[in-house]
Amino acid sequence: MTTWTVVIEDSGDKQRPGRTARTILVSLVAVLALGVGVVLTPHPEQDPQPTFSEAALAAAYEDAMSLGNSARLLQASAAESGTTSELLTTQARALQEPGTSQESGTSQEPGTSSPSAASAGTAAPASSTSSPDAAPGMQGRGVAREDLVTGLSSSAARRLADAAQADGGTGRLLAAVGTAQFLEASRLANAWGLAAPTEPASPTTTPIAPDPQATPEAQELAAAGAPATSGGTPEACPSEGSVAEGPVDEGSSNATTPTATPATLGTALSAAVGAELEAVYVYQVAVTRLDPKAGAVAGELLARHQDALRTAEANSVLHCATIPPREAGYRLPAAFASEPAAALGDLESEMLAVYGDLIAVSDGDTRAWAISELLATARRAVAWAIPPVALPGIDVDPTALPPLPSPSTPTPLPK
Repeated sequence: MTTWTVVIEDSGDKQRPGRTARTILVSLVAVLALGVGVVLTPHPEQDPQPTFSEAALAAAYEDAMSLGNSARLLQASAAESGTTSELLTTQARALQEPGTSQESGTSQEPGTSSPSAASAGTAAPASSTSSPDAAPGMQGRGVAREDLVTGLSSSAARRLADAAQADGGTGRLLAAVGTAQFLEASRLANAWGLAAPTEPASPTTTPIAPDPQATPEAQELAAAGAPATSGGTPEACPSEGSVAEGPVDEGSSNATTPTATPATLGTALSAAVGAELEAVYVYQVAVTRLDPKAGAVAGELLARHQDALRTAEANSVLHCATIPPREAGYRLPAAFASEPAAALGDLESEMLAVYGDLIAVSDGDTRAWAISELLATARRAVAWAIPPVALPGIDVDPTALPPLPSPSTPTPLPK
């Protein structure tokens, strides 16, 4: 009898190939989905690095806030610093990033400094005798008068140096801030019997070698000692009155200075020449009408205007700008007959905007010269008893500037 063997096949074994295929298919779909997800998932964007102008404005704002805090702390014992506080508050309002005062969480505690400002050595002057458990931004309770003068002078030097490299409008604002801070440091030092602040470094210029192919007029102007510029001789000018345009302004501060007609490098240089021609004439007349002491001062300032005129004319030749003709005479200010000294002060004050315009549209050594002339003009205005302003060379109403952000409540430092 034959023995039968019954083999019962496992039904699960028959389905194994199909299950494997499904598993592979599901895995492929998962891999594809994961891959698509990786591609479509946006990466968090990194904040762009600030430009030089943006960093310079931020550092200037931090210093203005810090120095203003120190001035307020000194006000109880030194009334002179009250004006300083107001000046620095106006500057901070002009320097702050547009929209900062309306944004939440952007309050800036007075007395703190950004890394850029601290690295520049222009942080708020704080006395070494400050209480260790004072709140942040209040370490200046023991601030000395010398500290405030030194802080203003250091900040001024940094602002003037940055103004030479920043975008046009930003450079003009920084130059105005630096000029006002240096004048304020000088005023406080004189009022408190302290040593005069260190003079800001003069712009480095390279004497211009006379071009043998240039006209005699161009050679004479170059020999006058004008700073080297990127312009050319009259032969290199494309056409009469054609000039190179100034740098494009990428800054966005609160204190822009629109003019009736936007200035170009050529028009700004022509305006500088015209202003200096008028100043030379007025000073020549004033020397004969002032008392001997004031007349001697006017004689010294006349020589400086004559030097500035030669340099402005040389820059105009090199940048192919039209040089205004010399007039036989100029109309004297209405108050000149009765108050010649005050009229000279008004004249200097009006010239500030001329050099402010030139700073905004120039670069290189031409801008460096314009910055130095802005400071020199502001100092002459003060010498003739014109009250200093927060932003010399910029026609702006302080009440129109945005307010500063409300400071947050200071947190005491741990003991």
